[in-house]
Amino acid sequence: MTNPFRLREELEHAQLENQTLKDELNRLRAEKKELEADYLSLFSTLQKYERLVQSTTMLIEMAVDPDQDFNKIILDTAFELIPEADYGSISIIKDEDWLFVYAAGHNLEALKSIPFKKSYFLDPRDVDSTLFFDSNVFVVPEAWSIQNMPEEVYRRYREAVLPVRESAVVQIDLANQIAGHLSLDIGTHEEKHFSKESLKVMEALGSITSAFFAFQRLSKLQEEFQREIILSIIRIVEIHDTYTKGHSEHVASISLDLAKEMGLSAEVCRQVYWSGLVHDIGKILVSQSVLNKPDRLSDSEFEMIKNHPVWGYEVLTHSKELREIAIFVRHHHERYDGNGYPDRLAGEGIPMISRILTVADSWDAMIRDRAYRKGLSREVAIDEIKRNVGLQFDPNVAKAFMRLCAKGAL
Repeated sequence: MTNPFRLREELEHAQLENQTLKDELNRLRAEKKELEADYLSLFSTLQKYERLVQSTTMLIEMAVDPDQDFNKIILDTAFELIPEADYGSISIIKDEDWLFVYAAGHNLEALKSIPFKKSYFLDPRDVDSTLFFDSNVFVVPEAWSIQNMPEEVYRRYREAVLPVRESAVVQIDLANQIAGHLSLDIGTHEEKHFSKESLKVMEALGSITSAFFAFQRLSKLQEEFQREIILSIIRIVEIHDTYTKGHSEHVASISLDLAKEMGLSAEVCRQVYWSGLVHDIGKILVSQSVLNKPDRLSDSEFEMIKNHPVWGYEVLTHSKELREIAIFVRHHHERYDGNGYPDRLAGEGIPMISRILTVADSWDAMIRDRAYRKGLSREVAIDEIKRNVGLQFDPNVAKAFMRLCAKGAL
């Protein structure tokens, strides 16, 4: 006969084991949920860092395409990767000024109009309520309400920005100096805070921004150095040909104005300016007695002068930095009707930049005094441009020229 006490013990033991199994199953389910949550978090983080890599690649491409707006791209990326952010801004320190260069949510035009000084920016390290994430990333509660500027400036500032509950600020460094700040803001209507993950992304965005600013500065220094070298060469040309004194810089400036008026890209405008600066560089190979002759040139002397675009082209093609604009210099004396030199190109067959140079060069030549004649008046020179539209000058460039004249820019 079965012992009822033994059966009870076995039943209790089975129930205990069953409970243990249930507890283990619940533990495994909880671990599974945690692993799934960790996986989703890791996947989200990987996606964000993939987006950061893509952003970095985009910035590299922007280094050769100045038409893209870096500030907009960096803030758009920040909003995509940092879901807590409602507003944002990028500001730079330039000499003694503090300048807002981009903003989302806040009134950028109003911020740009306010005369902020470098000293007005309150370093987050000096704010008691600042929460330090790392050496360059700070979380500041209600940063918009912290006063560190003259009353009238502060009043205008408060009108230009939206109320902020919390700001994440990353410092942009350049050559061991503070170059600016990237700030993301949470509005006062929201009950949320920046997560550690978002602040890590913010740190990475700050590094990308600092790197881009450094590249911009290097590019600017290289361009300034190149400009100084070219201006030095132009000074030699001016000594060689007294007529050209100031002419190349005037042509460069007028050509740039024309290109902007025509709505050409920043890269094309850059090429227009440099082409204008060096368009007469081939004259250094023309005899000084011909260049500075006080009378009208003979046919043979004029034929010699006509070689200067080709000589300039040949000089520039040997320069790694300037060979891209050599072709524009070669054709700046072509005519729209095909009767120019050196290659008798016509219409659209002439590079657009060369067509711009033709108008700018002709205008400056007409109003400039020569040894054998006085410069034309502004009105007469304008009539000459009009009379030669479709003959010497591209009609579209001439229209842009007339618009600049009407604005009083020329």
